[in-house]
Amino acid sequence: PHNTTCNTTMNRSKEYVLSTTERQFILEAIKERKRLDGREVYDYRKVVITPNSSTPGNVTVILGQTRVQACVSCEVTQPRPHRPTDGQLFFNVTLSPMGSPVFEIGGRSSPIVTETARILERCFKESRAVDTESLCII
Repeated sequence: PHNTTCNTTMNRSKEYVLSTTERQFILEAIKERKRLDGREVYDYRKVVITPNSSTPGNVTVILGQTRVQACVSCEVTQPRPHRPTDGQLFFNVTLSPMGSPVFEIGGRSSPIVTETARILERCFKESRAVDTESLCII
């Protein structure tokens, strides 16, 4: 059977391949607006956000069977010369090998980690979900 590379970014790190059958199954489910867990297309999974009381800025987010640890921190730095009235927003991503065999042990940076951080940064900045001007101390 033919294989299709799921994502070229993943391909650079470790090969993650969907079989033709898997790919067809996923595409057909999308066309038919079906989900394996029985939810309708616009039904959302319950979201639980739990702050870590012992570590300020840390939270655990649970979305269905997915668990994410997030940490927010800040520091005062000089604004960039081309954006003197804007604060800066950075994302650092670590993917646990418990999530997928594609993710590397020890949190080493890989193409998928870099790409995930870039996508998050781009989504937040382009959506203006965070007002970067309000991050700037004048």
